[in-house]
Amino acid sequence: MNFLVGYFVGIWNTVRRLRMWLLLYFVTLVFAVLLTIPFFDVMDQSIGNSLELPKLLPGYDHTVVDDFLHAHGKKMSAVIGQFKGFTVFFVLLYIFLTGGILQTYDLLSEKFSRQRFWSGCTTNFWRVLRVFLLFTVIQVLVALLIYYPLGEFFGKGFDGINDERTFYKAGAFAVGIHVLLASFFGMISDYTKVRLVKKNQFSVLKETWESTKFVVRHFFKTYPLYLLNLLTFVGLFALYVFLGRQIGMISKTTIVVMFIIQQLFIFLRIGTKLMNLASISAMYDAVVLKSRKQEKPLEIEGMTPVASTESTNTASTNLADNNPPTSDGPMEILDTQSDSPTNDEENQDYNEREFLENLDQFQEES
Repeated sequence: MNFLVGYFVGIWNTVRRLRMWLLLYFVTLVFAVLLTIPFFDVMDQSIGNSLELPKLLPGYDHTVVDDFLHAHGKKMSAVIGQFKGFTVFFVLLYIFLTGGILQTYDLLSEKFSRQRFWSGCTTNFWRVLRVFLLFTVIQVLVALLIYYPLGEFFGKGFDGINDERTFYKAGAFAVGIHVLLASFFGMISDYTKVRLVKKNQFSVLKETWESTKFVVRHFFKTYPLYLLNLLTFVGLFALYVFLGRQIGMISKTTIVVMFIIQQLFIFLRIGTKLMNLASISAMYDAVVLKSRKQEKPLEIEGMTPVASTESTNTASTNLADNNPPTSDGPMEILDTQSDSPTNDEENQDYNEREFLENLDQFQEES
């Protein structure tokens, strides 16, 4: 599976789980409403009657915001403090729901079940939380390694520098490197989550290392797929910003229209998250299945009773005589049935078919 196929498979699997998609949207909406009620009350009591609020409808006005901070500084500080608490809560909610999403995509062949989804949320919460904490530390370290030398470079001023374009180039280069590295480690984080759930493992460090080797070994499949998912979200966000600037919020009608667009953006934003995890899960399954198919002929070739035609005929004769073979391999699981045909030729054909069916079963299990 190449990354383009994985991308479209992720879209298809997301659409297949439309019920989960809608469930996540309504859960996010309900919690957002419950958490913003106290925020709205504080804002209404502090600046709800201010005549300066309509000035913010066309767009951001620094003068109005600065006046708010001077006139309602203490109340705004309380609002900002509550907003920080809400942010932490939403992060925990995101981690909690991710466990259910991964569990659902691990059982994609089965019908979606809300009970199984919530069970996956609770079962995988601590796994996903530890992965989140680990990669948060990694992302912070990556940012420090990139921007600390850049800050030292900027701190020297224009000494020995011809013009200010050097600063812009250095800044753009640092941001570009940071985006590539941050997306790379974000990809490893997602593959680690997928592996923990699929393999039912608890060692985050071990699976992080295994995921790192996996994405590096299949770099041209995994990384372009992750960047394509990321670009999908960036394009969606750019479209949202463009529509917001074109429509504006200068009247009741445009406010309603923008509210609908915002809800549609949130719904599609959840879809991009699902698509990312769905495509990653599909890519992982495809690569693992391909590697198993490549290894299976080697395993079968090493099994002497199965590899030769003579052994197959011997096994069939032994089965016809109710004398099953004693050698290791898939022939051990064969058994003679009492209602088999009485004719010798029919009996032999019957046992050969049964042998081949059990051989296929053994190969699949191995």
